[in-house]
Amino acid sequence: MKETVSDVFFDKSHAKPLLTLWMLRFLLKLGTVRKLMDDRGIHNNEVLEFLNLDYKNLDTNALSAQLKVLYDDFESKADTILIPEPLATNIFHLKDSLTLNDTECNIIAFAVLMQSCPLLSDVADWYGTNLPTSKYMYALSMILDKPETAIRQALSQQGILAKSNLVTVDDILDFSFSNRLDLLSRSFSDRMLNTPTTSDEWFKDLVITSPLPELTVNHYPHLSSTLPYLMSYLKNALKENSKGVNVLIHGVPGTGKTQLSRIIAKEIGYEMLEVAMSDAYGNPCSGSDRLRQFSVAQSIFKGSPSLMLFDDIDDIFSVADFSEHNSAAANRKAWLNNMLEINPMPTFWICNHPSELDASFIRRFDWILEVPVPPKTLRETIIRENCGHVINESSIKQLAQSTELAPAIVARVSKVVSSINHVYDTEELSKVTYGLIDSVLAVQGHQRLHKNTSTLPDYYNPEFINCDADLAHIATMLQHHDSARLCLFGPPGTGKSAYAYWLADQLEKPLHIKQGSDLLGKYVGETEQNIADVFNEAIQDKAILLIDEVDSFLQNRNQTQRSWEVSAVNEMLTQMEAHQGIFIASTNRMEGLDGAALRRFDLKVRFNALKTEQLWKLLISFCNSINLPTPQQRFYTQISAMTEVTPGDFAVLGRQHKFRPLTDIEAVIEALRKECAYKQPYAKNSMGFV
Repeated sequence: MKETVSDVFFDKSHAKPLLTLWMLRFLLKLGTVRKLMDDRGIHNNEVLEFLNLDYKNLDTNALSAQLKVLYDDFESKADTILIPEPLATNIFHLKDSLTLNDTECNIIAFAVLMQSCPLLSDVADWYGTNLPTSKYMYALSMILDKPETAIRQALSQQGILAKSNLVTVDDILDFSFSNRLDLLSRSFSDRMLNTPTTSDEWFKDLVITSPLPELTVNHYPHLSSTLPYLMSYLKNALKENSKGVNVLIHGVPGTGKTQLSRIIAKEIGYEMLEVAMSDAYGNPCSGSDRLRQFSVAQSIFKGSPSLMLFDDIDDIFSVADFSEHNSAAANRKAWLNNMLEINPMPTFWICNHPSELDASFIRRFDWILEVPVPPKTLRETIIRENCGHVINESSIKQLAQSTELAPAIVARVSKVVSSINHVYDTEELSKVTYGLIDSVLAVQGHQRLHKNTSTLPDYYNPEFINCDADLAHIATMLQHHDSARLCLFGPPGTGKSAYAYWLADQLEKPLHIKQGSDLLGKYVGETEQNIADVFNEAIQDKAILLIDEVDSFLQNRNQTQRSWEVSAVNEMLTQMEAHQGIFIASTNRMEGLDGAALRRFDLKVRFNALKTEQLWKLLISFCNSINLPTPQQRFYTQISAMTEVTPGDFAVLGRQHKFRPLTDIEAVIEALRKECAYKQPYAKNSMGFV
């Protein structure tokens, strides 16, 4: 059976003399003896047994006399009663690490033994609750036989015990005496009572040595413009022993923030300690506990040239405006602000949502680094490295289209799918992988995967588009100029989105497609943030950004009815103005767009229904694509009267052909007539304002 703290005290009697002295001082010096016994009799046999008093054969008057004799005896030899081993040796090492004085060492010993000995705790609690701080300090000075001024100084906010959070006095007055003196943790108390060891061993549940990273700096090419400077800054800070060096690393879950901090530590050649998330018994640490662990570790290891990592700080730093319970950081705002300015060890702070952090915390970080979802080319590489042995190349490219697909999601799904790769073939595993990733993205609130990564048919040709600009020439010129803002407008189906796909292929760039509805948020400011995010993602991915149905974000601000609509338009205009890539906005309605928006477009291109010659060429290409013979010239006359046909109509026919085959040219032309007929009622009965 594992030896308990009580075994150490009572079987080996290591601590009994000191415990006896302290109990007697509570009973007689502070007058709590009335809780032990009075005229009505004895109220606690255990304390009398511990003090070796014969309460069974003596009345209370005789017991009181013996208690007084015992107290005088222990006070006469108080100078010879020492802190028991191994606690004394451990406190001596702690004294050396933190530069503690004798009073501070005695307070630690008292806190450790009171937490570990229920009898001492009970006797202390007899002194009462709701004690003013002055009375509490007086009591401690009596028990430890130290000047009250020395006790106050040792436990002041400026003292080492409070600054390191090793021992503090709780401000909650209705706490009992023993609970007011707040020791770091129970596991720390237990370790202090075990065989003498190093400070590393005492605090191993406070911080752990960071494991070696599983990735390398080469896995973060999208951060190559920042990391060298950050590493140089940290190396210099460690060399100069700079204080208050803090780096905030943020990004959506799974982007590799923790790995990156470990990589940086390895690259600059320094050890890193991580604030533990669970105690020695495997129980999760609360936010307040972790802040204390951080504070103590900063004090203990301040002399060692090391970095520190504080992961998952969201719940600790959250503003919690709508909660009746403030965050751990909010409850200690002034203390933490001060810590961020004086911490001796450079620290990485990692979070998912920096918007939850109070502004006063944010401004105290020296360096703020976002770790975004990797760009498309890197996403492909990550998917191929993790899943290339179980899924096909087509699936890899489809999955890489998702701008929310974080590396951790890929790694987790790969682990699952790899475990069953001996049971199913590649096609089946590709479907499973796709479904698992799609489910994770949906649960996280992200846009689900799109199975079709391109809408371009094999017969696509920009010559089949009727517009007022040379589309092929635009593509040629954009090969030499990476920045442009294009507005493509015209009726549905005229080829606006298809041109964006074709242009991306010609320029060998990824294409990010967003519908206007994708950007609308439920909360105040969320729409503006979504707009900013899609522009930032396009820059990071070096992608062309296409926003379809852009009308609602570029409407005339004089005609808007809600303030958030004006804010959304303003944000869109700001992002357009600052964007250094290729941005394409498509809309079916040019009327009503804000004048400032129109001025920001470098080129506005009108798309119309097909001219007869274009319709004829596209008809020939379409028929060839579905294995019909080339139409004879006599059909040219039939289609010449069709003025509403668009490339989109052929896309509809292509989908129809999969389940209702078009068997001859006449069937194709008839299907086109029907598509045009469906448009007529809407064209004739269009609504508007007079």
